[in-house]
Amino acid sequence: MRQLQSLGVTPDELSQVDYVTRQPPLKGAPKELLIFAVPLVLFGAAALHVWRSSASEVASQSQRAAQLREVRSHAESKRPAKCAA
Repeated sequence: MRQLQSLGVTPDELSQVDYVTRQPPLKGAPKELLIFAVPLVLFGAAALHVWRSSASEVASQSQRAAQLREVRSHAESKRPAKCAA
């Protein structure tokens, strides 16, 4: 209405106008959904693949670190105590 008034339509002329608003049809909605969803799913799949493939490497690294700590603590227990002179 304001746009029509800014174009010079008088309030008297506007009072004679009947208009109806409707929800737009969902013609393009499935296509827009695909445009949004497909890249999102592909990115999620790629992230999941990278995460799952690196999980075994992280587990083996933490396992090696635990073994190293165990070896160090075992070696320290065998080391003779230093005497204070």
